[in-house]
Amino acid sequence: MEYLNTGQIAKLAGVSKRTIQYYDRYDLLKPSSVNDKGYRFYTNKDLFKLQKILSLKYFGLSLSEIKDIVDVDSNRIYDSLLIQKKLLIQKISEMSLIADTIDDILISYKEKSEVDWQEFMELTRLFAKSRDVSYYYQNSNNLNIRINFHQKYQSNKLEWFPFLKSKINLKGRVLEIGCGSGNYWLNYQAKDLIKNEIILSDKSEGMLNEAKENLKNYNFNYQILDLNDLNGSLAYDTIIINHTLFFANDINLTLRKLSQNIKEDTTLYISTYGSQHMKEIRELVSKFDKRIKLSNINYYEVFGIENGKELLNKYFDEVNLYLYDDYLLVSDIDDMLDYILSCNGNQNEILKGRIAEFRQFLLNEVKGSYRINKACGLFSASKKKAYL
Repeated sequence: MEYLNTGQIAKLAGVSKRTIQYYDRYDLLKPSSVNDKGYRFYTNKDLFKLQKILSLKYFGLSLSEIKDIVDVDSNRIYDSLLIQKKLLIQKISEMSLIADTIDDILISYKEKSEVDWQEFMELTRLFAKSRDVSYYYQNSNNLNIRINFHQKYQSNKLEWFPFLKSKINLKGRVLEIGCGSGNYWLNYQAKDLIKNEIILSDKSEGMLNEAKENLKNYNFNYQILDLNDLNGSLAYDTIIINHTLFFANDINLTLRKLSQNIKEDTTLYISTYGSQHMKEIRELVSKFDKRIKLSNINYYEVFGIENGKELLNKYFDEVNLYLYDDYLLVSDIDDMLDYILSCNGNQNEILKGRIAEFRQFLLNEVKGSYRINKACGLFSASKKKAYL
């Protein structure tokens, strides 16, 4: 293994020795080795970590935000560079929009000798929005890690998204609520969707931008829409809510609004999971530290396989459940570690500074292929004419 001293790694990265020393003191970039004279030495792995630090700094994140990310971030070069590319695409789009808005203000000022304050406030909003990189980076990266984990180790030859496609009948105008990065639609050929008007929605503009990039060959429309703000008509023939409904602040209120605002011939497709889903992972992390919760809320208790039909029957007719039969056989500890760190619970806070210890725990506990049960399904429902 080749070691680099502080001056060498600083020169390779194009920064000063003082910067490397500061990152060391800040516990952001610790050396892999320190000799008995106190000289610090770095490896290529440390150089990769420094590259991530500098790229996130370029996107405008504070050092504390960067530290939170790199402490638990995946060490896989491909994944890291891919998410950085997506961030660059997003930043280019934002900067182009900001430049166009400034042009509009300059033209207005030149013609009228006064500022168009409505345009000026839009410019202010755009600058504020561009600071939301940390949220987007972590959520987009984590979502991709979890999707790839399931795809890599699933036993069912029919993957999850093709399973959904086999059960969902796309008719007329289609709305997906909570589309994320739009991966579901990659299972269709663009030419097969010409007859449908399809609107993809998400509450995150960053996620919508990623969906647009992933689906740039498709003729879709995009809309910012929060599941918890479904007021007004939803004049669609097909509505898809894939692993999103359980984020509702008030599940009965959300279902009531859906029932009130959709057409009578609309079909809803709502996917979710059950109490036994990934339970082996939950048990494993709890064995290491009982305080760890991979989710801040048991979302299957809000809307899951076990209670979904009862909840839907209050507001919809012809409720059906299609179960997806699958389990994972995981053979790579680092994939499992990445999956655990990508979850939405408190694990990153509790495992901070203990990642190496936790990885060794996984190595001791997991021998060969580790089976993880899944419990997922898809509900379909149509409108109830007289709901409670």
